[in-house]
Amino acid sequence: RISTILRSHFTNLKQLQEVTGCLENLSQMFMFGKGFRHNLYLSMSEFKGNENIKLPIKRSLRNDLVLWRRFLHECSSGLPLPSRPGNPSPSAIYFISDAAGSLSQKSEGKIGVASVSSPHNFEIAEPVGRLWWPKIFLGKKDGKGALFANKSTLLEAVGLLLPFIHLPKTVSNCEVVLAVDNMALVYGWKAKFIQNDIEASLILRCLHVLSVRLGCLIHVIHAPRRSSFATILADDLS
Repeated sequence: RISTILRSHFTNLKQLQEVTGCLENLSQMFMFGKGFRHNLYLSMSEFKGNENIKLPIKRSLRNDLVLWRRFLHECSSGLPLPSRPGNPSPSAIYFISDAAGSLSQKSEGKIGVASVSSPHNFEIAEPVGRLWWPKIFLGKKDGKGALFANKSTLLEAVGLLLPFIHLPKTVSNCEVVLAVDNMALVYGWKAKFIQNDIEASLILRCLHVLSVRLGCLIHVIHAPRRSSFATILADDLS
C-alpha cells in the first residue's frame, strides 16, 4: 500500500486512511514509529472528509512513507516487545533545562537555553551546557508570522537536546528524565508531536531519533520555574 502511494504524485483519503490504520497498530509495538505519524494525520486533515478528490503528495509525507517502508522491511524478521510505560526508575539520570526568550526580563543582554544535571530531588545541580540564541534566530518568524523569540515551547524544546549533545556517553543506554517548565512538551513527548507547532515537533522528532540511536529511555516531566535549586540554576544560566 505504501509503495502504491509512492509510485504516484497524488493520493486520496481512503488510501491514507488504510495506510495510517495499519501503521497506527504497528506503532503500538514498534515504538520508534510513533515519531513518524504526524504527517499522515496532517495530510488526511487536508481532505476535510472528502473521499472523491485527490491531492498532491507533499515532500514531507513522501519522506515519511519512504522511512516507513524501510521500517517495515527491517521489521519483517520480528520486533522486540516494548517495555510498559511507567514512572522513572531509581537509577534514572535527571536533567533540568530552561530557556529565555525576548519577553524575558534578561532580554537586554545575552539570552539562551541551559541544562543542568541533578538528583531526582533537584536540591543540588551542576551545569551541563548552554546555548546563546543568535539574534538572527530570535528575529525569524514561523509560517504563521509568530516570532521564534516568543515561541516558548520551541525554545524550551531545544533545551531538551542539550544533555544528548554535551554528554552522549553519559546518557547512552540509560534511563533519562528531562524536566522542563512547559506542559506542552510533557504531553507532546508522549504523542511525539505538538499540535500547531511544526518547529517544536521537529525538535521532538530529533530527540526521538537520538534516544533510539543512544539506546535511551526518555521521560519528560514538568518542573515549575525556579521551584528548586536546580531549576533556579538552569534559569540563571539561560
